[in-house]
Amino acid sequence: MLRRGRAWAAEIGEVRIGDDPANPIITLQLSAVDTESILAGAGRHDNAGNRRRLIREVLFGALGIENRDELVLYHDAAWRGTPRRFEVIFANVRELPDESLSTRDDERKVVVDFPFDDPGHTPADDLARLNDFRGRDARARTLVWLPSFLSASAQRDLGTLVRIDHVLAGERLRDFAAHLSPVDQASARELLRNQQSQLRQRLVHYLEGAYGVENPIPGSVDESHPPADHFQSLDPAFEPRPPARANLREAMGNLFDQMCASQYPAHPDFDAPVRTAALRRVHEQVSRAVQEPEGRVAIDKPLRPAMAQIAVPLRLGEMGETHFVLGRHWFSRFERLDKPLTVGKLRAAMDQPRRMGLPDAAANLVILVYAHQANLAFRRHGGPWPAKLDDLPDDVELREEALPSPEAWTTAVERAGKVFGLTVSPLRNAGNVSDLAERLGETAAGRGPACDALVERLAALCADFSIEEGAAKRLRTARAGRALVQSLVALRGRARIEKLAEMQPAGLPALDETATAPSAMRIGAEELPVVRCGSVLALRERLVDLPAAGPPLVVLTDLPPAELGEDLRARLAHRRLFSIEAWQLVKERFKAQYVDPRLSERHEWAAPALLDAEPEAGYPPVPSGFLDAETAWRRLFEAIAGIPRGERDPEALLAWALDGDPVKRLDALGKAVRTGLAVAAEDSAGPTARTILECAGRLGRRAVSVGLVARVLFDADGKGDERAARARGKLEALLGLHDLDAALARGW
Repeated sequence: MLRRGRAWAAEIGEVRIGDDPANPIITLQLSAVDTESILAGAGRHDNAGNRRRLIREVLFGALGIENRDELVLYHDAAWRGTPRRFEVIFANVRELPDESLSTRDDERKVVVDFPFDDPGHTPADDLARLNDFRGRDARARTLVWLPSFLSASAQRDLGTLVRIDHVLAGERLRDFAAHLSPVDQASARELLRNQQSQLRQRLVHYLEGAYGVENPIPGSVDESHPPADHFQSLDPAFEPRPPARANLREAMGNLFDQMCASQYPAHPDFDAPVRTAALRRVHEQVSRAVQEPEGRVAIDKPLRPAMAQIAVPLRLGEMGETHFVLGRHWFSRFERLDKPLTVGKLRAAMDQPRRMGLPDAAANLVILVYAHQANLAFRRHGGPWPAKLDDLPDDVELREEALPSPEAWTTAVERAGKVFGLTVSPLRNAGNVSDLAERLGETAAGRGPACDALVERLAALCADFSIEEGAAKRLRTARAGRALVQSLVALRGRARIEKLAEMQPAGLPALDETATAPSAMRIGAEELPVVRCGSVLALRERLVDLPAAGPPLVVLTDLPPAELGEDLRARLAHRRLFSIEAWQLVKERFKAQYVDPRLSERHEWAAPALLDAEPEAGYPPVPSGFLDAETAWRRLFEAIAGIPRGERDPEALLAWALDGDPVKRLDALGKAVRTGLAVAAEDSAGPTARTILECAGRLGRRAVSVGLVARVLFDADGKGDERAARARGKLEALLGLHDLDAALARGW
């Protein structure tokens, strides 16, 4: 009955079908308006071109493909967690040239044929065109979708819909219904819209039957010339299976899945989209595992899903409940390849014996991990290449690199930052070693002339002021720096790193006085020079050479005012040193005009901690220009304590105690910061939060067990129990509390 009602509604606008799919109501609207005469006036617009345009619009909407006004479309889809693209052509197959049926390289193409043709042509003509293409031994990753032709009655419905669409576009109805009154025109519009809606629904069902997705509605397709098979592959290695009966969108998705699976049979099935940011996080964790002798590392809870969804399918290792264990699948595979190795050779090996077809960034991750495991450095055009997930050309070579000892590497990385201002990954692998060695050589060569000039200048100053050179610490430091720079220029590779690590610490502190300090600062339209001075002699040198007519000089120093002589203070603005106000810097970082007094008056330690914890992209501006305590606490507790979202309620702190390695986190902080965090936790979340935080910092995961014990020992039913009282005393001693509050214990 419902099918018959829909058929009536598609032909007669007065019949309406309700929207409720479970219990649709059929209504009949009595009207004296003749819509047939209106549509008859639009008959000349019912032509083959407009019918094809409408079929394309409805079909692409049902397939989930954006209908852009182009002959060739590219449709993007996710397949097994990776982005893929295929070309879509909607055209008459029998008229297509070979170029439209062919593909290049790894391209994929779907050609969708029209469900009708000029008189005298049948689906057999389309199939003959495909066989002609195959007969010339032509091959292509192309799937051709041949529909049955729509029957004459279905094509009449299509023509009616073409005319209705034209009449209802814009204000055309007034022209086609000029003989009707305004009231009748409004009634005609409503009737035509209802008929239009029903015809569109019916056309989708026609197309589902014509394209072999559903059983055709009786009488909707021309059964005298059915296609031999709706799904024709021009790739001999791919035989498509008819998709399970569903709708057109799901059928297209199923066919695309089959095409990709045939092209890349060994492709991993990622459970989540593989994005570059996620690959970087996985790379960091896998690189940590490479550093461990057993290849086993604990993974922070937020990172575990990415490790399971990306690292495991890529066969980089296994992810347990809390730990990742490095695998050797790729190491074993690549070690069997002939040397020399290139990135292109490794990519090709990944596609043997069956193609994986990994996106470049995912394949690069596999190569980076292997290079780390095998102590291989990346080199291109004779020099080191900074290999990245998104930049690893095929012609880059992988060469064995001898590594410095872990101790030498750690020391060298630290000194490279302090002395030369170089930022280096702390991971000890061939790529990082090669990169640091190259950058050390370039930086040292650039500093050589300045080091020579500094030694000569300091020696002259010592002579002018009758200072024994042996007593001039600044001169000794300058000579040590020059010797280091000369050695780094002369050495190569690992030897450079070991030389920097072997340098005696006594000669290093003053070497970076100008290395990492800014060279200038702008105040308004004026640019002022900036220097850093770590000794009285360095300060004296800068001030003696300062031209009288030049711009003011900004000096950064940690010297106490008492060490400056009267002659030096006389050269300073207002004859004194000015201290940097940390909270003023914090306000600038947050674009704030005011700071919550609960922060600035009670927590002096929080200002430098916020500055140290500033993310690389900077802090977002605070609303209304006011930095409140809650914003600061969330930033600090997340950045320096590792508590997700900076939450400080007891539940969040206990979860952190289980998963966040609190002992290691808090031990790395100074006493003032640890105490400040505890006070802040109490101020914002109560004394229970403070006690849990302090306990987790000493006992780690056991803080959860302590809470369970405290709850039992301080239960109201155990007040008179002598054994419970003794146990409470031991618990208080463990926690360092003289009188553990019962309410606090029960809230743990």
